Amino acid sequence: MNKTELVDTVAKSTGLTKSDTKKTIDAVFEQIPKCLTFNILR
Repeated sequence: MNKTELVDTVAKSTGLTKSDTKKTIDAVFEQIPKCLTFNILR
């Protein structure tokens, strides 16, 4: 599954617009490396 397919799938299952879904997914993907780095350094 690529990012476009993920956005489409999540948008359909949540009822959010594709634009809002993309923003949410982008925000989550941006935070994942930060969380992993934080947990490794703790």
